[in-house]
Amino acid sequence: MADSKFTATQIGEIICDAWKLHPVERDNLQHKVRYIAKKQYLRHGSKADARGTLKFPKSEIYRAALFCEFLDADVDIRKVSEAVNQAETYRPLKNPESARAKSGGGFNYPGGLATAVRGVAFGESWRLLLTRMRSSLADARGTYGRYVWSGEEEAESDTAALAVLYGKPHAALIQSIDLNAAFHDIVKKVGTL
Repeated sequence: MADSKFTATQIGEIICDAWKLHPVERDNLQHKVRYIAKKQYLRHGSKADARGTLKFPKSEIYRAALFCEFLDADVDIRKVSEAVNQAETYRPLKNPESARAKSGGGFNYPGGLATAVRGVAFGESWRLLLTRMRSSLADARGTYGRYVWSGEEEAESDTAALAVLYGKPHAALIQSIDLNAAFHDIVKKVGTL
């Protein structure tokens, strides 16, 4: 794609085309993308014209896809937004034994959305996990996000490590988004981050 910035309408069209949605579902998804853009859940928007149309960087196409998946499941977008932002800072205890590294394509593994998108582009299996942590004596409950590669054996048991790290009781609710299903065809359309 030639453009490096996209309007909410363009983002919606890219996702609809990538997901091969039925015409009725296309309208619904377009509405969701415009909603999350209007409510400022998409980041780094810059004015493109006098009407105030915003254009967003490529990363927001992927964030919009995540938010649309959660909106389809009737999940509170405010909580998801906080958890997705927090997932950018999560660093796993060990790096994946990636196909990228095995084929001689060494890489830096900073974690976050960009790493997950690059992994999906390379054929790795990635998920976004949202873990609902219970409250503790020190603070209220919260939802914590992290991007994990499916080969990461500790991915599920990591919730116990998170509980210790955050000083909270072990979580019972974990939501998972298959990033390969969500991003594979988007990567084909717009490329990696």
